[in-house]
Parts: sequence; structure tokens; C-alpha cells
Amino acid sequence: MASCHQIFHPRHPIYYLTQCNPLPQHTSHRHGEVLAIRDAAQKIGHPHLTGCVVYTSSEPCPMCMAACYWARIEKVFYATTIHDVKEHGRFEDEDFYAEFLKPAAERHIPSAEYMREEALKVWIEFGKMADKCHY
Repeated sequence: MASCHQIFHPRHPIYYLTQCNPLPQHTSHRHGEVLAIRDAAQKIGHPHLTGCVVYTSSEPCPMCMAACYWARIEKVFYATTIHDVKEHGRFEDEDFYAEFLKPAAERHIPSAEYMREEALKVWIEFGKMADKCHY
């Protein structure tokens, strides 16, 4: 399925047209927005795309929207909604968004905390590092 994903940077436009088809690579996370963000960040030389705007053919799935947040995208414009893609393409984006509203233990893929005390020690040390990488 072809889809267009464009990222506009305030200083220079970055165009990224992708064939949004994860099947040939046998991966479920090869989505156009993620690829466009990766490409733009490489061209700019920074993981944050502050001031950038994403234009996409459909409302981003939860993974792609999370990528927009991580990249500090300013705004997302989309043509069709998650309801449209569920009705006409049987995509599950709407269902995934609903899953994230549930408590972690009640989701289709339940998750649970473990080894928090041990892991927290690592985060405390990380927090003290003067040269820690914040992305």
C-alpha cells in the first residue's frame, strides 16, 4: 500500500515518500511515519525534530504517534482517521489506542512490573550522570 509521509522543517523541507509495506521485510514496525522521522533526523543530525510538521495519508497508529512524540514533532496533519482505516482496511489502530487506555494487567497483552528495586538503582545512577544522553 503506497502512502505519503512528508516532514516539513522550518529551515528546509524534507520529503520522504515511502512504500508502507512491512510484509516483504517480515516486520510489523516498518511504518512510513517512523521511516520518515528516522530519515529526517539523520539529515538534520539530531533526534529531535523540534518545529517540524508531519503530513501523512492516515491518522498515525499508536507506534507512529509515539515516534512523533519522541521526535518532538510540532504538529501532525492526516487525511483519513483511524475509524476510516478500520472500516475500509481492517487496520487495528483504533483497537490499539483503546488497549492503551486499559490498566496494564487487563490488556490483550498483559504486562506486569518485576525487579523494580534492582532496576531503580540503575536509573538512580543514570540520573546522577553529568554526561547522560537525554533524547
